[in-house]
Amino acid sequence: MMRWLGRFLVTLTCGCALLVGATAALGALLPPDEVAFTAPPRGIYLVDVRTGNVRPLMNGRHIITASPNWMPARDQLVFAITPGFAARDQYPAGIYRSDPYGRDPQLIQPGLLTGALRLSADGRYAAYADLSRVYILDTTDGSRAFTIPVSAPGYVMGSVAWAPDGQWLAYTSGLNGRREAYLFDLTSAESQHFTRRLALDAGESIFAFPFAWSPDSTQLLFFGAADQRKQFARVDRMSGAITWLDVIPEGMTTWAIEGLGWSSDARHVAFGVPNGAITIFDVDTAQIVVMLGGEYPIWSPDGTRVIYMRERADRQTELVTYNLASASERVLVVYPYRFQDYHWRP
Repeated sequence: MMRWLGRFLVTLTCGCALLVGATAALGALLPPDEVAFTAPPRGIYLVDVRTGNVRPLMNGRHIITASPNWMPARDQLVFAITPGFAARDQYPAGIYRSDPYGRDPQLIQPGLLTGALRLSADGRYAAYADLSRVYILDTTDGSRAFTIPVSAPGYVMGSVAWAPDGQWLAYTSGLNGRREAYLFDLTSAESQHFTRRLALDAGESIFAFPFAWSPDSTQLLFFGAADQRKQFARVDRMSGAITWLDVIPEGMTTWAIEGLGWSSDARHVAFGVPNGAITIFDVDTAQIVVMLGGEYPIWSPDGTRVIYMRERADRQTELVTYNLASASERVLVVYPYRFQDYHWRP
């Protein structure tokens, strides 16, 4: 009896060890499912989407952090720091690079960042805009690779969008009191006045902000108006041909569009409006798939989910994910302030 019991315990122990080992190996094979976000009064945080666990990455008492961007290899973060008086010697204002957990931050470009920082898909360049210029930095050494002047101060701040292939940067510039669309070609280092190439009919106009690129970089989507009717314009980058997508729900306030994004599987587009409504529509059919209560939707890397923020009646703000396949949402984080910026880890 004792011999049989001993064999059983040995078998059970080995089986448990194999199960634990297999589980650990499976966990190691799963890619990270994490989101970096910033929220006042200061700090960059990392939330594990699977577990909801939150850990601070940069949380100094006297610094304000913004625009966390992941490098494609997921091994580094690029972000901006604005120090308070007590921290200006430790962290000069500028753009920094760190490991994926905010450790050992290195200054790569000094200066106060006034607009959102956007990283190209290959991680080679970072772009941001102030009131009069668009700057493109080389992330390897922080040098300014390109500086693009704009024609009217105030028309470009924050409104830049990288094409997924990394060759093009879309931005806005003022012309005759309107926002005009431009494309900067990194290969030729030249800008194209994109709005002039569009096949517009009499009475049609384009309000060139914000932009969303198709996953193959061949098309641009942005908010426009045809005969004063609010619509989205899906534009072929080469020909300038426009397909108008009438996907604005009845009664929705559309004086501004927030968080416009095209899913990586090319099927859906998500956008929000300032009154707290998110719309997800099918690009090919121009049919609305779902409407959500929230703001600033951001797609997951695989295009199956969006993450967004939502204010509650008690003035707390939630960071929420929505799964299109299961039509279900999950609250990840509840915070007393509005979230400022968040990006899914590639």
